[in-house]
Amino acid sequence: MQNIISSQMIMGFTEIVIASTNIGKISEIKELLSFHTKDEVQVLSLKDYKIKEPDEPFQTFQANAIHKAKYYAQKTGKVCLAEDSGLCVNALDFFPGVRSKEFIEESGGILQAMRLLEEKLINQDSLSAFFQSAIAIHFPNSEEFVTEEAKDYGTLNFPARGIYGFGFDRIFIPDGYDLTFGEMGVSKKNKISHRAKALEAIIQKLSSLQN
Repeated sequence: MQNIISSQMIMGFTEIVIASTNIGKISEIKELLSFHTKDEVQVLSLKDYKIKEPDEPFQTFQANAIHKAKYYAQKTGKVCLAEDSGLCVNALDFFPGVRSKEFIEESGGILQAMRLLEEKLINQDSLSAFFQSAIAIHFPNSEEFVTEEAKDYGTLNFPARGIYGFGFDRIFIPDGYDLTFGEMGVSKKNKISHRAKALEAIIQKLSSLQN
């Protein structure tokens, strides 16, 4: 049976804020949450607030997700859901990993970042990689939080294919499929992605805490 986020599960709060300014990520998480929230719980995003972004100083996705969720919970006074994720390429010692966002920015955008990755891998036999996602939900005026992680294994494909998604979606083919995430579209991707798996895991954890 599908687990549903109720007000009771989030300590009586009726609003949950997606702690991100990434439009693609907000859209994806909102769609995922639409299947997991009761009508009594309203899903907001940082577009509803004007808050300076925090640094992401940690070396793991999970630590960064917890840090962001706590920061925004304190700033908004609401339950906040933060996610940190990235692409990890096996042949490059899991680069760009937790620095995926910075790598894209420093490259001058996602198109340039994908081209640089292709150049780095030109003499590599393996194009195996995985996406990793860590999600944290932090409660306001509290040190309490829950967190979960998930991975999606696959292979990189060059040139990029597809028109959907964001980030490195258009060069990543998940294991067992012939399409890149960029070719799948959001609905299909949301059934199998690292982000979907992490969200499902954290909702299961919230549910178990009520029992």
